[in-house]
Amino acid sequence: MKPNSKLLQRLRSWMRGRYGQNDTLNRFLNNLALLLIVISFFIRTGWLLLIAVILIGISYWRLFSKKIYQQVAINRGFQRFWSPIVRPFSRLKYQVK
Repeated sequence: MKPNSKLLQRLRSWMRGRYGQNDTLNRFLNNLALLLIVISFFIRTGWLLLIAVILIGISYWRLFSKKIYQQVAINRGFQRFWSPIVRPFSRLKYQVK
């Protein structure tokens, strides 16, 4: 796609003023949804797939939200919960390197 194409300009103007960040919470929601989709292939239950679709929907809702400060606050709250869980694994990864 050309850098100055009309479609790209329309997309830029539509995304102006939106959150548009692939932050920690969005990555977690997407990874959890992907894991649930893979599990649903083996277990063959529809409710896991439904939960995965809902998680992806929440992720996209946050991505296109115009309430930027609210989404940043939600992400910070998630990071306060998530950082103590992940910190020992990241230290172990650093020590292995």
